Amino acid sequence: MKMNKKFAQIVKNPAFRNMVLKTIFNVTNVMSATKYLR
Repeated sequence: MKMNKKFAQIVKNPAFRNMVLKTIFNVTNVMSATKYLR
């Protein structure tokens, strides 16, 4: 329960959310790039 509260605070943090979104975006970019290379 304590961990969930902490996790919620982290998720609510806009900087953390931006970082996660950027990471997901980069991963999808790399995946599509490798798809095109094949």
